[in-house]
Amino acid sequence: SWSKPVSSRLAILSGSALGFIYGPPGCLKTFIALGMGLSFAVGMPDWWGRKIERQGAVVYISSEGQSDLKFRIQAWEQKNQVLSDDSPFYLIRQTINFMKADDVGKLIATVQAIATVAGVKIAAVFVDTVSRTLPGADENLQKDMTLFVAACDAVRQRFGATVIGVHHTSRNGNMRGSTVFPGAGDFLVEVNREEGAMHGSIKATKIKAAEDGWEQHFKVEKIELGDIGGHKSLVVEAINEAPKRSGGIGWPEADVCRQIIAAIDEQWCAGKPWCFANNSSRSAVANIAKRWKIKREVVADMLATWTANDAIEEAERDTKNHIKGYRVTGGIG
Repeated sequence: SWSKPVSSRLAILSGSALGFIYGPPGCLKTFIALGMGLSFAVGMPDWWGRKIERQGAVVYISSEGQSDLKFRIQAWEQKNQVLSDDSPFYLIRQTINFMKADDVGKLIATVQAIATVAGVKIAAVFVDTVSRTLPGADENLQKDMTLFVAACDAVRQRFGATVIGVHHTSRNGNMRGSTVFPGAGDFLVEVNREEGAMHGSIKATKIKAAEDGWEQHFKVEKIELGDIGGHKSLVVEAINEAPKRSGGIGWPEADVCRQIIAAIDEQWCAGKPWCFANNSSRSAVANIAKRWKIKREVVADMLATWTANDAIEEAERDTKNHIKGYRVTGGIG
């Protein structure tokens, strides 16, 4: 099933192609993909300074089950001062198995129906995430991933559209899975962002039809939507150069930040979450400062920054005993 979300819109890239936006969890690749698609749809002349040469409908397959996509779209609209209610941006909120011919056939029929309703050509189809469309498949097997690429090609060729897969990285930082992915991709865009940082970058690791190797920095901003529910979301926008690390002087290296984030998650899972209160044995500031030998004021700044961009949040871990503390949200990818 497909639906027009509240307040949405879209458009497209030039030509028919297959590409991937990839990065580790929490790097904001979904925010970047959404912003790209929305820029196509509302008829913006460029995306992050790069000319948009083709307009049309965009289909966004969101198989990650993200319930806050409409808030992400609204935040993007608010930041860019654009209303997109009447634009051809369509969400497919269900898992589609790209390994099954029947599912691929239904997808093509659905996209055709969208093209008919929209009255314009299909410009792009986003697949977020690639892994969720491969149930039961082995991403490392060439024969399995060849089927996925074939499914993408069927959509691409049928509609002359660009298909963009949102994908994860492996532990060594490369695109996860078989080499079929980078081999078949006409363009590959890698997203890099330190844990909890309010900035990052994208890098064009491969572009067949143009210059690659360029890097574009971005910053992250939290947007208050101003609705009755008090909802908020993040917006990612391009900047000209890399800013200094959020938090300023004293922050540890990225590996240490990742260790701290992992420790926060471990404490939460163990039922003994580190908390905001300084007079508690579970004080996050005290425990982190002691274990990693970081100044308390720096730890406080790190926690405030991570909370501000939704990398972590304070929540109730045990409702019976009213135990509250920090947990890693994991919902900003």
